[in-house]
Amino acid sequence: MAAIVQAGLAAVSVTSGAEADLLIADPGLVGIGRVTQWSLVVETTQDITVRVYKAAGPNADAVIVSDLTSLVTASAPLIIEWYGEANYQMRVTGQAASATASVNCDFRGVGLI
Repeated sequence: MAAIVQAGLAAVSVTSGAEADLLIADPGLVGIGRVTQWSLVVETTQDITVRVYKAAGPNADAVIVSDLTSLVTASAPLIIEWYGEANYQMRVTGQAASATASVNCDFRGVGLI
């Protein structure tokens, strides 16, 4: 049987001062540890940098996955699809290049129960 995990935020205010959380998928999000394939979509009104952090278990903090760091523009939304892994925790952040941005983020993961 498939387990579906879905999360997201709308109209998050993202500034250049610090990273803003767009998604935190931790053990409190039922089923995140069983997700083996996932999709992330981010759209913004201004240029932002999106970073993905992942943790494999409860002992070490989430670390940045530098290959997934992306510049997202208003004209080019970000789509990341990932297969064949499971994570204890995921965190997605956004940081504006200059002007404050309004950002939408959706996450959908699928795994087996």
